[in-house]
Amino acid sequence: MNSLENIKPVWIDPKDITIYMTEFNTSSCRVVVDGNWDKEKGLRPFNEISFYKDYKRRIEENLPWEETGTFISIKNSINKGITRWGCNTMKKLYDRLSYWDSLYESIKTKGYKDIGNERIGINVDRNGRISFNNGRHRLVFAKLLNIPSIPITINNVHTKWDNFKKEVIKYAQSKKGSLYSPIDHPDMQDVPYCWGHERFKLIRDNLSNEKGTMLDIGSHWGYFSGRFEELGYDVSSCESSPSYLYFLKKIRKANNKKFKVLDVNILAKSTPSSFDIVLALNIFHHFLKSSEKFKAFIEFLQRLECKEMYFQSHEYLEPQMRKAFKNFEPVPFVEFIIEHSCLNKYKCIGKDQRRKLFKLWQ
Repeated sequence: MNSLENIKPVWIDPKDITIYMTEFNTSSCRVVVDGNWDKEKGLRPFNEISFYKDYKRRIEENLPWEETGTFISIKNSINKGITRWGCNTMKKLYDRLSYWDSLYESIKTKGYKDIGNERIGINVDRNGRISFNNGRHRLVFAKLLNIPSIPITINNVHTKWDNFKKEVIKYAQSKKGSLYSPIDHPDMQDVPYCWGHERFKLIRDNLSNEKGTMLDIGSHWGYFSGRFEELGYDVSSCESSPSYLYFLKKIRKANNKKFKVLDVNILAKSTPSSFDIVLALNIFHHFLKSSEKFKAFIEFLQRLECKEMYFQSHEYLEPQMRKAFKNFEPVPFVEFIIEHSCLNKYKCIGKDQRRKLFKLWQ
C-alpha cells in the first residue's frame, strides 16, 4: 500500500491552484527544501498548460483528440522512440486517452474520490504561495467540473515558509495551544484554533449587498478580511498590534490577498471612517476600559458613516472588565452604539461560543 493512503489529506478549492511548476519530489509528503527551486522550476499559469486548454476545448467544442496539441505531441514522441505517460505505441496512446475520458466522466457522475496514491500534489514557496506539483489530469478535470473541494498532498515546502509555520505553532502554544481563528492556508489546516468559521457564515448570510467597502476593526491575523475579499468586498483591515500585523501581512502575502492594511489606531480622528460595512467582533469592549478611550470611542461612533455593522460583544462578567471605566451587557451595548452612531436598527443573527452576534443597520 502506498504510504499516501495512510496520510490525512488537505482539502482545498482547486481554483486556488493557479500556478504550474515543473514536477519534482512527487512521491514525498511535505519535504522541507531550501534553495531557489521556488524561483527556477518553470512557473507559469496552470490554465495555460496544453492539457488544460485541450480538454477545455474537448468539452466546449467536442474537439477530437487527434486535433489536440496533447495528441500531436505524444504521437510525435512515439515516432521518435520516446515514451510519454507510458505511451510508446499508438495503441497505448489511445488507451491512455480513453482512460482520461473515463476518469473525467467518473468524476462528473460520481464525484471526486480520494485515492491516496493518486492525490494531486502541491508545493509551498518561501512566501507561502502554493503551486501545482503533480496530478495535472485530475486537477484539470476538477477545475473544469467546478469541484468545490479536493483532497491534496503537500509535497515540497520551502525552508523559509516552514520556519514561519514554526513561528505560528510556537505562538499557538503560548496561547494554550490554539490560535484565535483559522489560517486559511493549506499548510496551516493542522494548526488548532479557538474561533471557527461560524461567525463568517452568519455574517455572509445576512449581508444586505453583495459588494461594497468593508472595515474590519481589530482584524487580528486577517481571517475575515481575507474571506470577505474572496466574496468581492473592498476590505480595509485595521490592526494596531505589531505582533498581529507581522502575522497578518505574512498570511495576506501567502494567500495572494489584496485587502488594505490600516496600521492605525481606529479611534484616531485621522483614521478613515466611511465604509458600507463595519465588522466589530469582540473588539469594542477594549474601548471601555478607561475614560480617555471611552470618550474617543463615542467620538469615533459619531464620525462613523456606514450602512450596516456586525457586532459581537464581550462577556459581561469576564475578569478583564472588572476594573473597566464602563461595562455593558450585550443588548445595552448595542443600544449604546445605536445612540451614538448613524445606525438605528438591530437584530441578533446568531450566537457563537455563548456570545451573541448582532446586525445593526440604518
